[in-house]
Amino acid sequence: MLLFAIPFLLVPIVWLYAEFRLGRTARICLGVLSLCTVGLVTYSVCGVYRHYENAWHRNSIRDAAALLRKGDTRRVQEAMDQYNSMVVTGSTFRASEKMMQSFRADLSP
Repeated sequence: MLLFAIPFLLVPIVWLYAEFRLGRTARICLGVLSLCTVGLVTYSVCGVYRHYENAWHRNSIRDAAALLRKGDTRRVQEAMDQYNSMVVTGSTFRASEKMMQSFRADLSP
């Protein structure tokens, strides 16, 4: 993973070097490349939140299915009610986290 990040860190540094030491063509090319690199890194970082939110929801559904297989419908209904009350605030990630925590407390031996 670190080897993947090194080119993205080097491009803006090389562009700054070009601004003071290299010609106009190199400055323009490296500037455009640097802007594209920064845009790609920003897009990737913003996608991390979505990835973790999806993982929390997936784990919550998996835990709910495990409880339903055990026949604990009351606990699943309570957790879903808690989820629905927290979703109103706009934080589906936090609501899913709370729901998963309540499931995990019931699934531990």
